[in-house]
Amino acid sequence: MDPPYTASDLGYCIKLDPATGAKNTDECWTDGVDYYDEAECCGAGGEYCDPSTTEYASSAWHWCEKSEPVDPCEGSCFAGGKKNGGGFFENQSYCRRLSTMQCYVDVDEADCNSWADYTWCGMTPAPTVTPQPTVDVCGAASCDHCLKLSNSDCKTGKSHDTQSECEARGANYEWCGAPEPTPQPTISPQPTTVCGDCEYCLKLSNSDCKTGKSHDTQSECIAQGVNYEWCGAPEPTPQPTVAPPWAASVTCDNYGSVDTSSLKVITCNGKDACKDSNKNLTPSGAQDGVLVICNGEKACSGNAVHTMNSGAGKPVAVVCCGEGACEGNYQLDVNVATSVYGHCKGKDACKGNVDWTVASGGSLHVSCTNSGSACDDADFEVLGGGVATCSGNCNKVDTNRRRLGDAAAPAGDWCAARCPACAAVDGGNGFDFGDAPSCVCFDGAVPDGTEVTLTPYDDCARVSGNELYVYADDGDDIVEAVGDYIYLDGGWGDDTLAASGGYNYVVGQGGVDTCFNGGEGGCTCEIKDCGDEDEPSAAAAP
Repeated sequence: MDPPYTASDLGYCIKLDPATGAKNTDECWTDGVDYYDEAECCGAGGEYCDPSTTEYASSAWHWCEKSEPVDPCEGSCFAGGKKNGGGFFENQSYCRRLSTMQCYVDVDEADCNSWADYTWCGMTPAPTVTPQPTVDVCGAASCDHCLKLSNSDCKTGKSHDTQSECEARGANYEWCGAPEPTPQPTISPQPTTVCGDCEYCLKLSNSDCKTGKSHDTQSECIAQGVNYEWCGAPEPTPQPTVAPPWAASVTCDNYGSVDTSSLKVITCNGKDACKDSNKNLTPSGAQDGVLVICNGEKACSGNAVHTMNSGAGKPVAVVCCGEGACEGNYQLDVNVATSVYGHCKGKDACKGNVDWTVASGGSLHVSCTNSGSACDDADFEVLGGGVATCSGNCNKVDTNRRRLGDAAAPAGDWCAARCPACAAVDGGNGFDFGDAPSCVCFDGAVPDGTEVTLTPYDDCARVSGNELYVYADDGDDIVEAVGDYIYLDGGWGDDTLAASGGYNYVVGQGGVDTCFNGGEGGCTCEIKDCGDEDEPSAAAAP
């Protein structure tokens, strides 16, 4: 008998999971395919064993070469393939070719030993164990609980009712009931160590830490696919964009384009349309705000009174458009804390004994345009703590100003008047209040060079010192800063920010902000009065 045809390499092929690189199965071959050499396993160009190729992504393999010294009779025979230990024909003798390690189970010992380059591998059969008959001690005693073997007594109660209780009594007891469920092992989470020293985008297949060319941010790295892991710091969660109240942008020129589907609208259109009339501005629960339109000559003039008694927090916009539209004794009484915006356009539009008043805690911003007499002698005021400003042609600057109150007021009184619902803080544990669960009010001096951070809520602060950085964070904040070289940042929200001293800078950031800067420096806000800027004065600094 001639020796069988054999392969040319000493090794075997393993199927892998392309995503993880782990063995797909414990077998060294799959689907009955016989891999005899490295070229047949990995492909002529090695593409099925190279993680960087597209072929590897759909069918991944790994070639395992046997190393010297080679034991020709190691393990069992794996027919059709070559495996370094273990096999398909367990405990069965076989013939092995020495040069290739190919094994054959259909060859007898005499033929195998007659060929050069072959050796016979005889396997010792496992001993045959004769099964012993099983004695059903439980059935014989008709027991379905804990059986005491010495006297066939079926025990219940007194710590005999479970398998663990019965077996704890020793070898003289046999549990005859249903077995207790086997508890599942607790698997401890394994630490993630793939990143190592990489602080950017890690390519998993070759542990290459990538930078540049769209690998420098978490989003760019993740976009590269499953073979990439971001190892740097996580990208910050983007902050929501806070839109200013709709009422802040309403003017005589655009009120007709306002979406009024969720608003209460008072329309006085035409000459003397609502002259000497009383109007109730209070919105219903389903309405989100109030729009008052006084359009036309003397449309809301004379002794007209517009009153709002509930609806705190719902913005109000009032437009007085045309000659004398809201002149005379026109009175606007908003008796709740909310934001009120007004626009007076035209000759004498809001001139005279005009009185606009908003309750403590609210804000009032009025714009007077087109005529030097548009708002002559008009009073715009927020009672108690709050904001009142007038921009444009406002001649009663002392009245049309932010009502911050007496700068010398005691700390408790100052905070109580402006933020009565906020917790008073003293800085005893530092001046970063950002983790507070609700709004705070701070009133006092801080060391020069200090950074003061408020909360994301509606805070108040009166701060004194030099070279300070004051960050109000989100919310509708009221902040006064006294000193030199102060940077006051309002963050998001409709803030009122004031600085007095030298070389200070006030920044409103998002929202509709009101800024005052009484010394050299500057400010960036929607409504502002900055001492060294060449622009019309909008309000007097407190």
